[in-house]
Amino acid sequence: MTKNDSLFSNDFLSTDFIMAAIQQFYQHRDADDSVSFNEIQKLFRSFTTDYHSIDLEKYIRHLNQNVLIHSTHLASPTFIGHMTSRLPNFIIQIAPLVVALNQNLIKTETSKGLTFQEKEVMAKMHHLIYDFSDEFYQKYIQDHSNSLGFFTSGGTISNVTAMYTALNASADCEGSRLKYWLQKGFADVVIIGSELLHYSFEKAADLLGLSFIKCSVNAQYQIDLNELNKLIERCHLENKKIIALIGVAGTTDFGSVDDLSALANIAKQENLHFHVDGAWGGAFILSSTYKNQLLKGIEKADTVTLDGHKQLMLPLGSGMIFFKQPELARQNMHHAPYAVRESSIDIGRFTIEGSRVANGLYLDTALTLLGQEGYEDILKHSLANAQYMANKIIASEEFELIFQPSMNILLYRYIPLQYRNKHLNEDDNKAINQANVLLQKTQKEKGRTFVSRTTRQTHLYPQQSLVLLRSVLFNPLTQTQHIDEVLQDQINIAKKLNLE
Repeated sequence: MTKNDSLFSNDFLSTDFIMAAIQQFYQHRDADDSVSFNEIQKLFRSFTTDYHSIDLEKYIRHLNQNVLIHSTHLASPTFIGHMTSRLPNFIIQIAPLVVALNQNLIKTETSKGLTFQEKEVMAKMHHLIYDFSDEFYQKYIQDHSNSLGFFTSGGTISNVTAMYTALNASADCEGSRLKYWLQKGFADVVIIGSELLHYSFEKAADLLGLSFIKCSVNAQYQIDLNELNKLIERCHLENKKIIALIGVAGTTDFGSVDDLSALANIAKQENLHFHVDGAWGGAFILSSTYKNQLLKGIEKADTVTLDGHKQLMLPLGSGMIFFKQPELARQNMHHAPYAVRESSIDIGRFTIEGSRVANGLYLDTALTLLGQEGYEDILKHSLANAQYMANKIIASEEFELIFQPSMNILLYRYIPLQYRNKHLNEDDNKAINQANVLLQKTQKEKGRTFVSRTTRQTHLYPQQSLVLLRSVLFNPLTQTQHIDEVLQDQINIAKKLNLE
């Protein structure tokens, strides 16, 4: 047997050393290592391949020494700055199965059983969003001519798919709908959403030839309904064709949720496609306690985006798009003579992507092993942590809370001593901005704890851009003592930097 033959043998070598590397990586409690980007990039300067290969165990040792040691410790309970965290153990254990099967869910000939399994798990999630009758799901769960929804490679592709669907559904015609509306005499074809919408909608607009009109937000950082109505009226006066209205369930900066019911009513009145981007907050459909409190009106959306790698704790590449009416997916149908033929039952007829891994298996595993009760507990824990951190910031002298969190994203900033307990002008805020940039950068470089940062205008200081510290409190390993540790670390850093 040649060496290449052994690579494809069914006699697998022990991979205990791989699991040992994972366990070692997960044991890190600091948020990051303290080695700078400049130092790390010096390790990766080779641009030639070596003719002589090495075995897997030696390669894993190389990864441990040069790559994993410098990788971000997302599992650390003091890493509370981004929307990814430690994966559940069962996801790690089932991952080799997903990889080994190597199924392409776009074509039934390359996935077969997993095609039908994905349709089943999507029906379960669709039911949580829309709660249609048993008869509805019996009809559509395995309907090959339509689709309740499907996985994508991420929330961005899901949002692009939603806007592509809205454009295609906007006119009953052959060929380009954009060209159709422009030939009808419209000056432009547009989509409308909050100024806090994810930047994937700007990508979608660029890709589809649309214009994205951003609406201002109210004091709760929801889309301002009065301003929205004015924008719609202005579009009518300027002869612009609106094809979609977008609501967001969990903005990436504030965690705020638009008034989805009100937006649905406006969309219905204006005959617009209504899409809800629930990439962050959509996971609360699994919570019997918070679903109606946080996501009321999501069931009125024509399409909904979820992103599994966030609060559903699935691996990256686990976006989802759902269609309220399964027939809507047919607006996007494309075929090829060698695959996804018109008469086939392939999911790929409806998708933008031409190849996709079977990440639906991860979601099915999570729903089966965690269940709604398990997700409920995790979501409750994260909301409790967000409220705990908000209360600590309010009670402190060093920090200023920007917005009382409605979900589990929290914005705040450090206030140097000379600016405390006084009315702040624009120059003061510029100085505070510089202090917070330095604080956040230094915190990241030290690597013990981590929060991210953003720059936004707020209703506390209108027309002024503020640098804000951003805490994402979803990590299930994070406890209140870790939150205390993060805040105290920032206070200590500020003292050493003479920011106090």
